[in-house]
Amino acid sequence: IEIDTKDELGELAESFNSMSESIVANNVSREYFFNILESMREAIIVTDKDGIVQGVNTSTSDLLIFSEPEMRGRTISSFFSTQDTPDRNKKPVEKGQFKESLMITKRGRSIPVLYSENDLLDAKNAVIGKVYVAADMTARKEYEERLQQSLHEKEVLLAEIHHRVKNNLAVISGLLQLQSFSSNNKTVAKALKDSQMRIQSISLVHELLYQNESLAYIQYDRYINDLLQAIQLTHSTPEVDIRLSSQVDPIALGINQAVPCSLLLNELIVNAYKHAFKGIDEGKINIYATMDDDQMVTIKVCDNGVGLDMKRLNESKSLGMTLIKTLTKQLDGTFETGRNPDGPGSYSVYSFKKESIVSDFAG
Repeated sequence: IEIDTKDELGELAESFNSMSESIVANNVSREYFFNILESMREAIIVTDKDGIVQGVNTSTSDLLIFSEPEMRGRTISSFFSTQDTPDRNKKPVEKGQFKESLMITKRGRSIPVLYSENDLLDAKNAVIGKVYVAADMTARKEYEERLQQSLHEKEVLLAEIHHRVKNNLAVISGLLQLQSFSSNNKTVAKALKDSQMRIQSISLVHELLYQNESLAYIQYDRYINDLLQAIQLTHSTPEVDIRLSSQVDPIALGINQAVPCSLLLNELIVNAYKHAFKGIDEGKINIYATMDDDQMVTIKVCDNGVGLDMKRLNESKSLGMTLIKTLTKQLDGTFETGRNPDGPGSYSVYSFKKESIVSDFAG
């Protein structure tokens, strides 16, 4: 209104012009705001304090196949599954937090979404409603399912590899046993029997990995009991009654440490069987396995036999002692042997730091 007078009519015209400019600016601001909402790919739903839908953007309509008029006036919970449904009577999602849920389309299809909810405030910071922002997770969920399927296939394949390795080692062990039976040379038969037991100790590791839920480690306490049974079955004789016992903590070892640790334990127990009870009708071998808070694993083999000739042991260049030194070095551990301080017999003990076990197929 173009009036240049300074009278009451002029003041009224000036006020009217100012009001018009404010309305225009407000409309431009609102249009700009709604353009932003419409450009967003996420579904946006605005409700009042009672959870009644007041408005949605186009992405919401496209996702749920509902038009805005069809959604307006309905409760927000009618568009979510019964599980994890936003509801004013339930504890809301904390501000800034996201939660997974399912949204229901007009055709009844469930769509996985990641949503958040925030209070809608007026100019006086009073809560007048809520704003829900939901992102479609369908593509991500499908990718995760394909990834899980791929991991499962690899787990099955790796388990099958352990199973075949175990079977192949069992065949080799059987061949060595047959060869020892057909040999008339006691020294050769003894060497074949020792090699058979070493192979069997490795085979047990692969068997437990195949049977275990995780292919990354074995429960070593269970392994020790199985190994003791195998050794007793192979080396027991009617002439000497040797009893085996074990006291072991629950210890999980990865295959990189389980194999050398098993060979080392097998060597120590078999050595006790062969050398500790000469001239004795009965005896006992005790195995202790512990792990402290610093993840140091200590395995001790004790017997109540005649004891060891320490000088002869230290100067020995036998395959058994060579294996013990090599395996201890492979574990980056320490090895010690000597006479029992509190009674007859001898002991052998080795310690090493347990490696952290990486989960199956982790990066």
